[in-house]
Amino acid sequence: MYKTFFRNGAFLLLAAAFSACSSNFLGRSSASYDEDLAKTRVRFEYNQDDLLIATPAPETVDTPAPEVKPVSVPSSSATINKQLEEAMNIIHQQNKSVKYMPGYRIQLYVGNTRSEADAAKSYIYRNFPDLTPYVTFSQPTYRVKAGDFISKAEAETVLSSIRLQYSTAVIISDKIEIEKGLLQARAD
Repeated sequence: MYKTFFRNGAFLLLAAAFSACSSNFLGRSSASYDEDLAKTRVRFEYNQDDLLIATPAPETVDTPAPEVKPVSVPSSSATINKQLEEAMNIIHQQNKSVKYMPGYRIQLYVGNTRSEADAAKSYIYRNFPDLTPYVTFSQPTYRVKAGDFISKAEAETVLSSIRLQYSTAVIISDKIEIEKGLLQARAD
């Protein structure tokens, strides 16, 4: 162990001695560096017309200026309005294909009995005709959800009425149909 320690120590001592030597030891000096880097620099070509700062034009002999005919250019606001109208039409066409959005539903029942799920569904049909009930089955569980609410506040107004019959009813986030959600929001 001592031999390796001594050998490693001697190696570190020699490495430190060589690293402390000046650059003259290697035969170079930083003061004598004069490599031409002009060939690696990027060159930008530009036209005089591209400059933002106008340079004075050379003086010329007075010659009559050519006659300039006015050209009718549509006003900039009319052009912008036309572009906006086109963009809005494109967005409108894309939005027509969107049928669903994130929203909220009230979950009335979660269980294994189909008759209880049907009872919850019929309860919604009788007492809340403006709500649409949704029954899903994922073996062995039935889930009954109702409504297409855009905001949670809309769902909370109906939830208090439903909790009179179904005390375990909760608001859940779900994918809702946009048209039904808008119709339901207008009804409330």
